[in-house]
Amino acid sequence: MRPMKTKRNRYTARVCRKFGMGDANLAIEALLRRHRDPRESLQSIASRLGVAEIVEEPLPVDGALFVDGQNRLVVKINSTCSPERRRFTLGHEIAHLILRETLRGPASSHGNLEFERACDAIAAELLMPAEEAVPFVKRQGESSPEKLRLIAEAFGVSLHVAALRVHEDLKLWRRSIGLWHFEGSARELWFVGKRRWRTTRPPFRAFERALMSSTAIEARESFWEEGSVKPVCIELLSLGNQHLLGLVA
Repeated sequence: MRPMKTKRNRYTARVCRKFGMGDANLAIEALLRRHRDPRESLQSIASRLGVAEIVEEPLPVDGALFVDGQNRLVVKINSTCSPERRRFTLGHEIAHLILRETLRGPASSHGNLEFERACDAIAAELLMPAEEAVPFVKRQGESSPEKLRLIAEAFGVSLHVAALRVHEDLKLWRRSIGLWHFEGSARELWFVGKRRWRTTRPPFRAFERALMSSTAIEARESFWEEGSVKPVCIELLSLGNQHLLGLVA
């Protein structure tokens, strides 16, 4: 998934211009209203866009668009990925086709990272539509690791996609969100929002305590970095397999 904050994406910028909007998220919502009916499946959207078959098989990448020997358009998805990742990959490949149709460009990006990030943004809206996600997230009340897991399960997306949606895209949660693997020390797997420290291995004592708890724990931490003491308030939930989901105030 993408951080799209540092530089405006030229492809989403073109979508903004097409719909006369300044906000990329709103422009993507308008774009997708043209390409799907409420509650329509990803498979149905893909079919309408010309995809003849969706194939799941072991691949060296998450997925890709192919033209087979019968000149049919086929989406191939890596069968070894998690169900959530496979769904997101299908949404991403559908986004390729939507951008090709909308911007009159090629469906293949050939390593164009900016194009891929635009497709990620469209896929996120496909899987977690703002008009459904906003009221659902608001009904959950205050942010917490448990509620992020509930939101991800409700929309069939990964925790990372859910975190990007609630914090960056929809701006519903203020706290930053991270996932760590802890085995003797912490290793950051991903982080969404402003990080108050530079290291990807923060020395929080609460990690070990959270691993032994069946419920989320809250902790106040402080550590020395760049010549000063850094205070942190963090809420951590053990997900099993030495993984910890945390929300940072």
